[in-house]
Amino acid sequence: MKNENFKTLEGAFAHHELDLNNLPEGAKAIKTFEDACAKLGVDPTALPEVAYLPQEFQTPVINHYKAMVITKALNDGWTPDYTDSDQWKYEPRFWMVKDEAAPGGVGFVGSGCVGWDTHTHCGSRLCFASAELCIYASIQFEDIYSGMLL
Repeated sequence: MKNENFKTLEGAFAHHELDLNNLPEGAKAIKTFEDACAKLGVDPTALPEVAYLPQEFQTPVINHYKAMVITKALNDGWTPDYTDSDQWKYEPRFWMVKDEAAPGGVGFVGSGCVGWDTHTHCGSRLCFASAELCIYASIQFEDIYSGMLL
């Protein structure tokens, strides 16, 4: 089932000629964290131990781990090469707004491609190989990103 935000996002990204229907078949099969774990052979119940962390950090740490697993599964073996400045790398960007349209406080606003040099703007474990994968993950797993960022 499509996220309620999908139609709005689909219209917003039409000028980029992005077609989420052109996702690789392997990516289309990943609709849940458990699907990503199955693809990678990871036990979905083996989450990071966070009991020793302050309560406010526990959920974000678990969701960050989940986002890394999902990103790796969707990228299907692709890893960013930070020595190659010609290689495009995509990361999701979100507005942190809490209103009726986004009661969770997070709304996907775009994928970012940043010119890389001696510093980075996102970690390699959260980069996507294509804008389509980035947008798909941002929409499909908005709850995980929200749990990581808020």
